[in-house]
Amino acid sequence: MIRSYQPYKDFTAVVRLIRKELIPLSHTVQEENIPTDAELAARLSEGKCYVSCGRGRLETPDAFIHIVAEDDTLHVDMLAVSAASQGKRIGRRLMEIGEAYGIAEGCRIARLFVDHGNERAHRFYDRLGYQTIRYHPQLACFELAKTLPALAELAASLLPAN
Repeated sequence: MIRSYQPYKDFTAVVRLIRKELIPLSHTVQEENIPTDAELAARLSEGKCYVSCGRGRLETPDAFIHIVAEDDTLHVDMLAVSAASQGKRIGRRLMEIGEAYGIAEGCRIARLFVDHGNERAHRFYDRLGYQTIRYHPQLACFELAKTLPALAELAASLLPAN
């Protein structure tokens, strides 16, 4: 079950995922600059966030995606799947929903960053069609991008063949 993020209900679980699955892989977050709950709440309030709740709407989120559409670019800000839920195609489904949101918002390209050393994530995004654009040594991250289909192209691809 994937649904829109509800801050009052999901914030604690999403922050737990950020602190457990994302921050340990980041080269830019150190002990002295770990984001506060208030900083994370502000970040999550920008753009759109979706959560995966296992089998039911009321379950605690086990994965999430946070995206921001800006001009013609969809920025995939954060994607995290709990260790227990990895390998179940949840991340792929969240990316599909995130990209569909970007297409609906008029985005033509999706961009994201992968931390140096996170080979599993890099392979995941490669399988989804993302290409490495450049390496940012100051961030110790790779920048990846993918061209998104236009809304008309997407609609045509969903129609049954004659």
